[in-house]
Amino acid sequence: MSLFKWFNNYNLVNNHKSIKMKKVILLILISTISINAQQGLFVFHPVNVDDSKLSEFETIQLKYGKQLAQDNVDNGSFEGWILLKKVRGIGNPLPMTNEIDYIWVHLYKNSKQLAEKSASFRYMKKFGKSRGEIYKGIDVKSPGQFYYKIEKQIQTGNQGKFVLLNWCTPNDVSGFMKKADEISDRFTPGKMAKYGMTDWGMATRIIPQNKSPLFFWDSYNSMEEVLNHLMFSSIVTEKEKAEISGYIPNGWDNRVIFEILAFTSPSN
Repeated sequence: MSLFKWFNNYNLVNNHKSIKMKKVILLILISTISINAQQGLFVFHPVNVDDSKLSEFETIQLKYGKQLAQDNVDNGSFEGWILLKKVRGIGNPLPMTNEIDYIWVHLYKNSKQLAEKSASFRYMKKFGKSRGEIYKGIDVKSPGQFYYKIEKQIQTGNQGKFVLLNWCTPNDVSGFMKKADEISDRFTPGKMAKYGMTDWGMATRIIPQNKSPLFFWDSYNSMEEVLNHLMFSSIVTEKEKAEISGYIPNGWDNRVIFEILAFTSPSN
């Protein structure tokens, strides 16, 4: 997804790159391929919006939310912000009650920055309108916020349009992480370009800890390429599929496709 363009001043492989370039790598959609390990944290803030208000909500995000998020990136409150929209109608033609419609993704460089929670969305100061006035008539509900630590990420210079989010409960978490690290080492620039993959990542859940402990994301240029990934007709081979199945014999806990609607730029 770009989720995510998911979204990171982390420990990069190429340490000679400038601070600015490191921040560019933060957004789940960036420039020039890079492989990063233990590069930061992110928070998922899923929300539900009434069907009749989806268009208004998106307009607010693009007109107001993105600008305020960029202000927080520029002042160092967080490293990045992304808005994801769930792709509906796959497996369930009608929206479920309280279905998640969007996810706000906030990126942090370390636990200190996350713990400080210094970000503020000052609608009145910037636009002369209160949040209540801007969101009038739009009821935004959320089940809470979910914290993750990025363990590894591979990014390319292409942004991508869709991201597949994957949650799982392996029978051997550390073993599966090692296997995923091994498999992703084969994701060369040429191979990623061939299948339209723009971003891949692995993260462990911090809070809450009574849910799927391991999380992956796969970003692609098109919906067709995401579907190919789901059918193992993409960058993951049949042999690797079998290796993965050994760690999650009961399958994935959940797999959901999101569209990347908006994201911030690295701070100057």
